[in-house]
Amino acid sequence: MKLVVAIVHNEDAGALVDALLDKEFRATRLHSSGGFLKQSNATILLGVEEAEVEEVVSIVRDNCTS
Repeated sequence: MKLVVAIVHNEDAGALVDALLDKEFRATRLHSSGGFLKQSNATILLGVEEAEVEEVVSIVRDNCTS
């Protein structure tokens, strides 16, 4: 079991959680802030099997902007 922690823009978090739920991954969303401008972020926590880590990272990349 691996813990995946994704810190994403708050605007991307809703779509990301929806995409994870569509693939039957369960996630916990925490509101966070930080960085230079103290922008609002979301921290997404997931516990997944080691074989599923790459799929989760791919979902994060597909649903979030940099």
